[in-house]
Amino acid sequence: MNRSMNWRSLNTLAQWVVEESVRVQQIPAPTFHEDQRAAYVGQQFEALGLEEIQIDAAKNVYGLLKGSNRAVPAVMVAAHTDTVFSAETDLTIRYQDDWIYGPGLGDNSMGVAGLLGLARWLHDENFTPECDIWFVATSCEEGLGDLKGMRAAYELLKHRIGIVINLEGLAFGHIYHAGIAVHRMHITAEAEGGHSWLHFGRPSAVHSIMELGAQISRMSVPT
Repeated sequence: MNRSMNWRSLNTLAQWVVEESVRVQQIPAPTFHEDQRAAYVGQQFEALGLEEIQIDAAKNVYGLLKGSNRAVPAVMVAAHTDTVFSAETDLTIRYQDDWIYGPGLGDNSMGVAGLLGLARWLHDENFTPECDIWFVATSCEEGLGDLKGMRAAYELLKHRIGIVINLEGLAFGHIYHAGIAVHRMHITAEAEGGHSWLHFGRPSAVHSIMELGAQISRMSVPT
């Protein structure tokens, strides 16, 4: 740190992050279709003076804040841009008391706004960190996206970074330093039956999948 920081400015920044989360939320970003939101984030990165801005084939957005000692491993700060809501979803925001309601607002428009807020604060404070900080808005985190964006970002930066900080809007105020592994499987079932009349009495792939699901639901999960 090259000088004292104005920590009081964080109060103003917090309100900005809330307002920015709504701006981000209004841009549809279903998993695999984050193009518009990625373009918006790229524009914000440029306005905030980040360098080496790029959008890769996975639709990740990268921006670099250079540090004073580039020999020190960098920090990657990330937030995923995609949401579970389709492009046709009504994104209307509703304000009630001290709450704001809207599809995809907490997961993860708020996280993206937090990512931009951190970059904005460091820019406004004219802060030069000791190490490089990579700001990365990742794609395809949800569901069948299977963390595609984060995997691609890590593969690109793994030899340059020493730590990853991931921002989730619903987890603001909490720090999670451990997690469970994710193994996603695609199961295809084939059977003799299928047609209700012609194949009556023969095993159906649908029934087999349902039985498999029932068995999985009976498994004891460690707590």
